[in-house]
Amino acid sequence: MSVIRPLLNIYLRQFEKRRLARSHDIAQARRAFARNARLFFHAPRGTRITTMTLPNDGSALRVTPRNLRSDLVVFYIHGGAFVFGSPETHAAMMGQLAARIGTTVVLPRYRLAPETPFPAAIDDIEHAYLALIASGVAASNIVIGGDSAGATLVFNLLSQIIKRG
Repeated sequence: MSVIRPLLNIYLRQFEKRRLARSHDIAQARRAFARNARLFFHAPRGTRITTMTLPNDGSALRVTPRNLRSDLVVFYIHGGAFVFGSPETHAAMMGQLAARIGTTVVLPRYRLAPETPFPAAIDDIEHAYLALIASGVAASNIVIGGDSAGATLVFNLLSQIIKRG
């Protein structure tokens, strides 16, 4: 990925950023974002990506590497400025991570703005985390991570976990 990263950054700055700035149709911009994620990024061979149904109409993707070596679970919250992105747009990247560390990654789905107002995303992430615990995964075996808006949701989730003790 290190050889491709500089070229990808140039492409994103020169083309995608400009296209998104001109876009007035959020649904069309989201479809383009998802299509480009499928074109540019691929999980390693043998990676299983399955949908998990969660309580309260929630869902998540479970990314499992071919060689599972750990009972840790990475709970990864995707970024996208609270407007773009989905578990699917980040699944290939998490497939690479899962393969390298030999563990499962769970990517929760959260409702996006502007259709869904604050604090919907926060509520969705907290419900997904509690559902993961309820499924039998010990809290001590969960590693929480995220990028961009997802990192903001990580900090919020951590504050809720601490608040609950």
